[in-house]
This record gives sequence, C-alpha cells and structure tokens, in this order.
Amino acid sequence: MKEEAGRIAAVLAALVLGMSLSCANNMDPGPPEAGRSMQVTVEGISFTMRYVPEGSFQRDGDSKNISIITKAYWMMETEVTQALYQKVIGYNPGNFKSDPQFLLPVEQVSWYDALEFCNALSLITGKEPVYTIMNRTPSGGSPISSADVAVNVNKNGYCLPTEMEWMWAAMGADKSVPPSTKGYDKKFAGYKDGAELGNYVWYGVNAESKTHPVRDRLPNELGLYDMSGNVLEWCWDWYNTTYKPGTLVNSPDPAPNGSTTHVIRGGSWKDPDTDCSIAFRKYSPPNAVSSDVGFRVVCR
Repeated sequence: MKEEAGRIAAVLAALVLGMSLSCANNMDPGPPEAGRSMQVTVEGISFTMRYVPEGSFQRDGDSKNISIITKAYWMMETEVTQALYQKVIGYNPGNFKSDPQFLLPVEQVSWYDALEFCNALSLITGKEPVYTIMNRTPSGGSPISSADVAVNVNKNGYCLPTEMEWMWAAMGADKSVPPSTKGYDKKFAGYKDGAELGNYVWYGVNAESKTHPVRDRLPNELGLYDMSGNVLEWCWDWYNTTYKPGTLVNSPDPAPNGSTTHVIRGGSWKDPDTDCSIAFRKYSPPNAVSSDVGFRVVCR
C-alpha cells in the first residue's frame, strides 16, 4: 500500500507540472545492502540509484582523520546523462553530442545548474526539493552565473553528494573493518590487485579527447560507473585546501572559511591517471562551466 501511495503521489506531482511521469521503485528484494538498486523512469528515460550504507573511513594518510556518515543514501549509478538532463530541464548544454541516444554525461553545467536540476528532478518524481534558489542570474536559461542558495537536509529530494559521501561511495563503502582504512588510497574507483585502469576509467590516455557513453567501462564495488574518469563531478562542499583534522561527522560545514570555490572529484577524459585516484581533489567556482565537469545526484 505504501509503495502504491508513493506512485500515486508522484503521478499527481507530475500532473501539476503538466508532465506525464512514470516513476517505478523497482528494488531488489531483501534487506538493504551495499549496491542494492532502485530504478526510476521519467517519461521513458530511466536511471538507477544504488544504495550506499552508512559507515566510517579514513579520508587521508593520517589515521586520526576519520569521517563518519551516519545515514545511508542512494547514489545515481551513472553521471547524469544528456538525455536525462534534457528531459528534466528542457535543453542539452553539452559540448559533446556524438551519441545518438544522448547517453554521454552532461557537461557545461555550473554548480548552480546542477542544483536547479536536482530541484526539478525532485518535483517531477514527487519528492521535496532540497534547495531554495533565490536571486538567480540570469532569470532564465543556462548557465546560472550567480544565485543565493539555502539547503534543507531534512527534505527527501535529489541533491549533490557531499565530498565525503562521494568519497565513501567511490571507495566502495567497505564496512568489513570499520573504519575503512585503505579505500582513500585506491588508484581509481573499483581498483583491486591486477585491475587495469583503462578497463574502468576514461582518462587522458584512452579517451581520445572526448567523453564516452555512461556504463561503457567497468563499475566499482557498488555498481557505480565512472566514479573515476569521463567527467569530473560537482560536490556540494565549498573547497578548502586541506581537510579539517580529526573525526568529522556528516561534514561539511555550511560555509567554511569564506571559500569561493566548490569541490569537484573523480578526474575526467582529459586528466592524467593520478587525477583519477580516490584521494585527488579539484575545485571550481560555482558559476564555471567546462566540457570536463558534470555531476551525479544522491537522495537520502
């Protein structure tokens, strides 16, 4: 009954927006476990979310620097595709458009654009938007160059992952020996002894100066594709050059140290192999757009 009520609520929300919507939560049976899947379909465009359990992990080479995530979440299996972005927002800003099915990851989106997409996807699927976006410039269209943003983490809608949520998922969310002490040091998402980088990652050596369709390389332990390579991914966090020391619970802080840039993670089609490691961090202003930066979403 509860699942059926959810479907009805989603359809009603779509009708309010003047859209026809099919939203199916096709979950694997059994108790929640890492990598469990949930499929969502929006007007014929499907995407899969993967379950990421709560956990704790060492985030760098200092054994005292432990991050704790107290609430499990769902992460999109792939980077947001051009097909899904166009269905939700109404246009495709991507620089690369060689795939006839538009299954390339969307890029040329600012951090603000990613937040607006999250809100729109939340409304279409009957969820509560996480962000309040005010004083948007320009008033319509893309890219958004400036805006005032407020966040409500108690809402159930789609949002960008925090940097620590991204990192925990990228390393495979290994809870076998809490806290996980080795995942931060992986050469790339999905790495294990004998694994070949090019089988998992589109990067500067093999990508031929372009993006590639999602799901075209091997996934990591959770079934997540392109956590390393293809395009870099926006995170919610403001960027600081170093992590805060010690134990951090459900970071980040809302506005740390007056930072003017946001975290991007994962490496891209034009980066060297070192930039595709779990630990490597980059940053960019929230109004910047680039052909090597996209995003994926989570919901909690």
